[in-house]
Amino acid sequence: FDDVTWVTTNSITRTADDATTAPDGSATADKLNFNGAATVDSLQQDSGVVSTAAAYTFSVWLRSVSGGTTVVIKIEDANENNTNVISNLSATRWERYSVSQTFATAGGNIKVTILENAAADAPVILAWGTQLEKASKPNVYARTTDDQIAAGAPEVGFALGKNAHITGN
Repeated sequence: FDDVTWVTTNSITRTADDATTAPDGSATADKLNFNGAATVDSLQQDSGVVSTAAAYTFSVWLRSVSGGTTVVIKIEDANENNTNVISNLSATRWERYSVSQTFATAGGNIKVTILENAAADAPVILAWGTQLEKASKPNVYARTTDDQIAAGAPEVGFALGKNAHITGN
């Protein structure tokens, strides 16, 4: 989440690779500190992928620093969006969360967002392994930053980084 393609609003503090063990056992999870501004803080990435009339799913591994935290994940293009409100994030275990949207028509680049549930909530969370895929539900996580993974491969999702691209169903 320290990549320049992740754009913050207001006052989110990002601590990259803060030695928190990620779900894969590496020390690559990032800490996101939503600082409780008067408006909702968010962290958003424009995927560089133009939506088509199809289903897409955004997923991310999340964990709370203190437990009981509520955050929202969102997928959108210029015309349509969908959100998933995630209540009571665990402070003891990683969980993978997702949100899907079937876009009716092409509507510009797909954007994905992690945001606090309400202004001034100020959650502190750990995040790892974002993935955007052309599918109606999340598939197996596949770590990559710029590469495409062809449809039918065992790993059919993409870690968002520097304009990941999507192929397949």
